[in-house]
Amino acid sequence: MTLQKSRNSRNGSYPGFPAPLGWPGSSYGSGPGPSSNSLVSELPSHEALADLLADYEPVDLVDLDRVALLNRMDTKYVLTHERLLAAFASLSRHYRALDIDGRRLSRYHTLYFDSSGMALYRLHHAGKQPRHKLRSREYVESGLYFFEIKEKTNKGLTVKHRLPTGRLTARITPDIEEYLSSRAPRAEPDVSPVLINDFTRATLVNREEAGVGERITVDIDLKFAGNGREVPLPGTAIVEVKQAGVNWSSPAMKALRAAGVFPTSVSKYCLGVSLLYEDVKHNSFKPTLLLIKKLMKEAGNV
Repeated sequence: MTLQKSRNSRNGSYPGFPAPLGWPGSSYGSGPGPSSNSLVSELPSHEALADLLADYEPVDLVDLDRVALLNRMDTKYVLTHERLLAAFASLSRHYRALDIDGRRLSRYHTLYFDSSGMALYRLHHAGKQPRHKLRSREYVESGLYFFEIKEKTNKGLTVKHRLPTGRLTARITPDIEEYLSSRAPRAEPDVSPVLINDFTRATLVNREEAGVGERITVDIDLKFAGNGREVPLPGTAIVEVKQAGVNWSSPAMKALRAAGVFPTSVSKYCLGVSLLYEDVKHNSFKPTLLLIKKLMKEAGNV
């Protein structure tokens, strides 16, 4: 079976987009978050992850910002919720969990930009460096909005630049254009929205290396919208270990290996484009797409 691609008749506020997944109405950002129907298949694992994170000591946004790691090395993993829970069940002595008003899981809403010819996607598909991703992101629980430039340098480093915007933006304003020119002069200047990505995230910071070098993001409830389609990825999770320099003795990396999970090259943006835009080349990402299909089948969702 193939990953399901469903058409949506609702009209979103961006041309060519359905209303963002799980949001009531058609105005992007007008709803309080995912509806209960949109999360039916995820609820057991969602609640299980929240229960697991309750055993972790909390860290607030101020302390988390001390380990911002905007210039870093990323190691990524794709796995089932079952393996995720197994790997992180015994890591509370090593990590603290971001807590915002008593919540350990936070919602993220992201709008990705690209040129009409998908130039930024194509650079990634070809493995070119340096390359950029451009996005407008809402950090729902913290009430923050940024236009973000995510750069992969020719040395393999991930560098992130963020411009506060006060709201999600669907166009390149003069302020953003100036910011792009100063931070990413080689990025495509003529871009527009092509993809919406929604997910729920847990963020962990290494207790022993606080202020130095490791934070982890765990993304579930992954959903993509664009080109008039929606694609959810139930039962799957993406873990990113962000470090100043790759340290394979990280407790999280060791736990993932013990759970039979190994690093995978994955980009949520490129994954979404591959699933939603059939006329765009995606040969380089077929191994990741096949892995996700396999994991969804393992989780009973294909």
